[in-house]
Amino acid sequence: MVSLMLDSGLRLHEVATLTLDHVHIPEGYIIVDGKGNKQRLVPLGLHTRKVLSRYLSRRPGCSRTDRVFLLSNLEPVTDCTLRQMFRKLKKQSGVPRIRAHLLRHTFATRYLENGGDMYALQQILGHTSLEMVKKYVHSTTRKTLPNFPKYSPLDNLKRA
Repeated sequence: MVSLMLDSGLRLHEVATLTLDHVHIPEGYIIVDGKGNKQRLVPLGLHTRKVLSRYLSRRPGCSRTDRVFLLSNLEPVTDCTLRQMFRKLKKQSGVPRIRAHLLRHTFATRYLENGGDMYALQQILGHTSLEMVKKYVHSTTRKTLPNFPKYSPLDNLKRA
């Protein structure tokens, strides 16, 4: 669940309510039911695809629910379950700031730092406007100058 959240920027509720028919590992994406009952397509990285595939291969098929993530009693996880998981993870790891929404923020920031497109990020996160995405841009500024030669139109023209 943590890998999925960190690699895709999903909200806590979106992870809890993810269904099996919305997971398309070979194609590399999931379909998420976001805020306002809006569906969106969210790509998955190779690592998360492997982790999710391994989890699903071990997931008991006898469950009466189509939810992806289950508790040991085969009931689906809930938002409350995930919040408890993060509290335990925080305590056990000693990491003082670990929350579901922080993983979403970390995903968005790293996505932009790695050269991801702001418009694509808007789609992935399910934001209706770029204003919401712009809050992640401020933290990528320190990497803009050193990485600029990779994106400079003239520098890249010379390499061709």
